Amino acid sequence: MVCLLPLTAQTTNILNYNNLSQLPQGAAVINVARGEHLDDDALITLLNSGHIDTAYLDVFKQEPLPKEHKFWQQKGFL
Repeated sequence: MVCLLPLTAQTTNILNYNNLSQLPQGAAVINVARGEHLDDDALITLLNSGHIDTAYLDVFKQEPLPKEHKFWQQKGFL
């Protein structure tokens, strides 16, 4: 799944657990739009469960991504 959406009130956190869990098992998530689209914790949960295989993220809620952010230790995060 590739996210290229503009950031609006309707698209903030659109990449949440409910929506991401509807992707097929083993899917990849690519977000090159805005960091505010993604619920970080939901993605981590789905990566850890194996439902999402890989996440390619070019944008984050806070940039640069802090060294202590969970993504740096996350399997499947590129």
